Amino acid sequence: MKRAQRATPIQELQDSINSIFGFRSNRGGRAKPVDTARKAREAAKSLAAQHGIVIEKQESDAFWVTCPKLENDDPLEGNHFCTAWDEVLVAVNCYADFLKQQTP
Repeated sequence: MKRAQRATPIQELQDSINSIFGFRSNRGGRAKPVDTARKAREAAKSLAAQHGIVIEKQESDAFWVTCPKLENDDPLEGNHFCTAWDEVLVAVNCYADFLKQQTP
């Protein structure tokens, strides 16, 4: 049975610093930034693909969310601009719920 190596005080300090600044510990290599938007991004993209919802990335790190199926009956009417993936997920959920209500 292999014994786990105990972290040195320097490694423990580095792990603490990394957690404070939002980096994941990667012993033996460089610390990698934590992707805080990953869960919302994956959920939004998956739901958008299922319902034909379009997510366009803008130049300013913002997003434009539309649904071509609902061009004339848009529940977001003028509120398509999102600045983060959690906002994109809210907009995509709004469209998905609206589409589900319209389907008999």
